[in-house]
Amino acid sequence: MQTAMVTRSVCAAILCLSLFAKGQSPNSETLTSLKLHEYCGLVGVDQAKLSNDDYDHRNICLFYVSGVLDGFQIGDSATKICMPDGTSLGELALVVSKYLRQHPEKLHNPPQYLVIDALHTAFPCGTATHN
Repeated sequence: MQTAMVTRSVCAAILCLSLFAKGQSPNSETLTSLKLHEYCGLVGVDQAKLSNDDYDHRNICLFYVSGVLDGFQIGDSATKICMPDGTSLGELALVVSKYLRQHPEKLHNPPQYLVIDALHTAFPCGTATHN
């Protein structure tokens, strides 16, 4: 678990550095839930079929989900998320993508809340199928 957190943190740092290397600021545009929905829709697409922009957008989704989850796990919340061991970042992003697709009425909410809602819905604690 510790290795996964370090890996996610390193990936998030790499994304930030790549944005600066392209001359873009990660704060230049606020990530809305609608944009997150668009970007996470690219997660299941074959990477060879993605344009450079789509590849970047897909990675924004992956690293955003990772960062929200890391921040959530550090915090002290009554909401708990119990993912099975070995759940990949790609799987988490697909869960978020599916949730956003199935709940368009919630896209006006901040994206970080929807990521937590999606993961909590998919991975509630106290069920026999989750660790």
